[in-house]
This record gives sequence, C-alpha cells and structure tokens, in this order.
Amino acid sequence: QPGLNEFIAKAADRGIKVALSTWWRDDQAKSHCQFENPAGLARAWLATLDTVAAAGLLENILYVDLNNEFPLPNWTPYARHPSRDIDDYAPYVAWMAESIPLLRAAYPELAYTFSFYGTEWYGNDVSALDFLEPHIWMTSESDFYKRIGYNFETFDPVGYETLVAKGEAQYRQDPAYWQGKLLAGIDKMAEWSRTLGKPLGTTECWGSVVFKDWPGLDWSWEKELCELGVRHAVSTGRWTAIATSNFCGPQFRGMWRDIDWHLRLTDLIKSAPIEDDLWQ
Repeated sequence: QPGLNEFIAKAADRGIKVALSTWWRDDQAKSHCQFENPAGLARAWLATLDTVAAAGLLENILYVDLNNEFPLPNWTPYARHPSRDIDDYAPYVAWMAESIPLLRAAYPELAYTFSFYGTEWYGNDVSALDFLEPHIWMTSESDFYKRIGYNFETFDPVGYETLVAKGEAQYRQDPAYWQGKLLAGIDKMAEWSRTLGKPLGTTECWGSVVFKDWPGLDWSWEKELCELGVRHAVSTGRWTAIATSNFCGPQFRGMWRDIDWHLRLTDLIKSAPIEDDLWQ
C-alpha cells in the first residue's frame, strides 16, 4: 500500500474487479516468517483486506486466492517441510480448512480459494474452498518439459533458450498427442467440479507455463494450444472465469499484437453457457 488500493481504484473506474493472490517467495525480508500456522496466514490476509475495506474498495474485489499454486515450494516456503511429501495432502488441507473460515468470518461477502498447479489436487479434500482454481497447461499434464530438457531455471536464461529452441519442434512432431494431454486435464477438472458442485476459475493456462517474448518469435503453437484450451473449457459449462493464456499482458508483444485472436476468444468466453448449478 498505497499502490494496491490505487490499482484497485483505477480498475474500478474502468468497471473491472480485481482478484487478489500472492506468491509467498522466500524473499530477503523473510516475509513468510510472519506466520507459522493457518491462523497466521489468515491474519496476514486480514491486514491487507482491512486496508482495502478502509478505503471503501472491498466491493471491487472479486475473490482472494490465499496462496498461488499451493503447496509448491517456490510459492509456499512457510508450508513446506522435509518430513512432508506432496503425496500426503493432509497437512495442506489443514491450512485451507483453518485459514479460510477466519477470513470468511471477517469478510463473508468475498469468495476464497487456494489455487493449485495442474490437476494434482484432484480427489483431495477441498471443501473449504468456494471454487476451484487449477492452473492447467499442456505442460503440467505431460512430460513435455522433460522431453525437451527444460527444468524451470528461475535465474538463468538457459531455460527460456531451451523452450524456444526445442518447444515448437517437439510439439509439431505429434500435436494430437500433446493436445490430448491438455484436453484430458480439462475434462478431469470439469468432472471434479461436477462431483463437488463447485465452479472452476483458471487464471494461468493452456500452452506452456513460460515463454519468452523475443523479437520475431513465432507464437503460433502457443496460440493454437491456448485457443484449444479455451474452447474446450467453455464447452464443459463448468468454468465461470477463464484466462486465454499466461501471456495476455502487453509486455508479451508477440501474443498481444494479435488483436483479432484476443477479441475472438474474449467473445467466446463471455458468451459461453454455464451449467445451472453454478448460478448461485
């Protein structure tokens, strides 16, 4: 603050609501050390929501994602422990089940969730969430990265260089195979949504998780996967919020410059039917 409230206000002036999320990075200030339990996580969020409410901007908040892609270690240094394995979801279910009710008691008008990577939470207890926010990509649902040798090199451009050099060639060898992996992930989440009676929202999605906007770079394979993902997701009737890609900001000029593509997919998203049980 005050940057956050200034942004929310500018969005409100344009008729846009804001969804809040956070990446709890292991920063130099060790911000995540402010809390050691779910109640502490809730207090950290309450401190932020209180400042938004005090400015009269709470009605402009669409929802709160307490933690991006929970519990991946890059975004949840506070929750990961060497004795915990991602195969055991019980400790992480507790973070959801205990933190959200504390926020809901203070601000019941908001929707709350924890977003997650791919379909990995499928079948686990997410009853505390108001809606599901899986981030689904072809790469999260397959061994695509392994095949091309990409290893999420956070502070080294070699990862981007590998993806640019090998990504499209790998995809073009058998596009139907990679497309099938994406469609299967979407279908899996749609089926889970129906089972739980919870809507879906996806803010990162469809092609690869990362890409680099270098001059002259061909975005055709990314856009092909992203359009396929949007079209299939809207056809399920389970998504109430859909992004077109990870790259729909103007800093990605290779994607941004195709205005017709964005307009076409935005119209598709806005006109898509939503199944009756989600109208609440």
